[in-house]
Amino acid sequence: MIKSIIQNYFINVDKKGFKTYFKFKILFIKLAGTIKKILFKSIKTIFIFLTTIFLTSGFAADKNYDLSTVSNTNKQKSTKFDYLNDAFDGAKDLDVDYKSSIKKRYPSYMGDKFSFDSLLEFTLLNSPGINLAKIDVLSALNEFDYARANYYPELGISANTEYSKRFDSGVNSVYIGNDSLSSQTTYSNSLSLVLRYDLFKFGADYYAAEAARENITNTRYKKCVYELNTSLNLLESYYEVLMYKNRVDIYEKLKNLYKMLYNYQKRLLKAGEIDKLALANSAISLADTSYELEELWLNANNSLSKLNAISGAKVKDISLLDDFGLNDTNLGFNKFEDTIIAKQFDYELMQNELALKAEEKSYYPTISFYARYDLYGSDMDSYRASQKDLEKHGYRVGLSFYMSLFDGGKRDTKVKEKEINKNRILLKKEEAKLEYEKDIADLSLYLGNKDRIENILKELQTLSNDTHSMQQRLNQSGENSKIDVLNAIIIALKKELDYKEHIIKTGYNATKANLLLRNWCGE
Repeated sequence: MIKSIIQNYFINVDKKGFKTYFKFKILFIKLAGTIKKILFKSIKTIFIFLTTIFLTSGFAADKNYDLSTVSNTNKQKSTKFDYLNDAFDGAKDLDVDYKSSIKKRYPSYMGDKFSFDSLLEFTLLNSPGINLAKIDVLSALNEFDYARANYYPELGISANTEYSKRFDSGVNSVYIGNDSLSSQTTYSNSLSLVLRYDLFKFGADYYAAEAARENITNTRYKKCVYELNTSLNLLESYYEVLMYKNRVDIYEKLKNLYKMLYNYQKRLLKAGEIDKLALANSAISLADTSYELEELWLNANNSLSKLNAISGAKVKDISLLDDFGLNDTNLGFNKFEDTIIAKQFDYELMQNELALKAEEKSYYPTISFYARYDLYGSDMDSYRASQKDLEKHGYRVGLSFYMSLFDGGKRDTKVKEKEINKNRILLKKEEAKLEYEKDIADLSLYLGNKDRIENILKELQTLSNDTHSMQQRLNQSGENSKIDVLNAIIIALKKELDYKEHIIKTGYNATKANLLLRNWCGE
């Protein structure tokens, strides 16, 4: 109305008024576009705000899908947003600034010594595999949302514009099967609001949603199991590097001793005090030790590369790794059924069982409600006129019943696959149980006897040191040769190697026991 008043005013003025009119019209169009954008953004903001309120306050109003519990059989209480926070930790860990804060928190990453605990913490924060497992939790949440959406109706808009040409003068409708032929020559337009809602599916949607709910907990436990396995792999690699580090240290000393022994025997050979065979044996011992030392360095660097690949850290040298801490270990291991490994399989079984029930319900019919409200316009001569003629045409409401009688065996195949998967999960669980019980038996046996073995090795090392001291005294008094002193030192070093390897193995087993007893899922 305002536009028409302004237009009439400027039409009645002189020719200069026409220029003013067109300028004003352009300004009016720009103003209208700006107002339209502002309104659109306002509506979008209101929609996002209302959606946020819905998600945070009324997400699970349906009592069958109350997210205050993770599982019908699980006593642990946890909201959906607890899972989101847990899963989004993975995304946060991938942030560059967050990684920088990690480096500040752990000076060892800047080139200092690495302990197993600090390296483990760094690995748990930065492992791509663990972060992928966290993303799997997000994916499970999304799958639950998708399954839950089946409880809501589908509402949509359908629009059609069409030109039909009939070569005779008839106006009757002609149908052949599900196809309709042109009834007349005309332009036509339609706009429809369509509603469809599955009223009853005999529990298929319910079991599908429950299976998706169980999958949330299942993926969470899978993440915890993956963290445990990654930690154990890191421990194995760390232990391997420490063993090589210890051997390299001892063999460096042995090489120097064999070199001293060889040089000393060369002087004795020139003096005629020993024969060439003794010198040859000494040379062979030196060559063997040098070769073994090179092999140890090669294997140590390979193990270090493997350690870096698991942890994501950049440890440049084996000397930067600290030994294991000898912490007290509680040998009260959990039964397999109480571990996160068993619980992960249990939730996977529950998810599979619910998915099986959902597939079995697909044999039942689906009863649906539908409604349609139509606007229609047509004109035989003008497309624009057919648009202007668009007006209320009518509506339809009804119930539909559909039941698949034959689908080529698709449903049977899906049901059978779920049954096969159940047996697969049970066998994997049994395999994991045997492996866990073996690990526990080995740890209990070793840690239960570690003190006795340690005392024996200590006594052997003490005897070797005493022998070395006695040989030195005899050498100083002229009753024994320097060769005997060097051989005594070599024997003492080999006993020291055995003792240190026992200490490293004890630290490894104690750390492994603590990892198995660790509360990975916060239970």
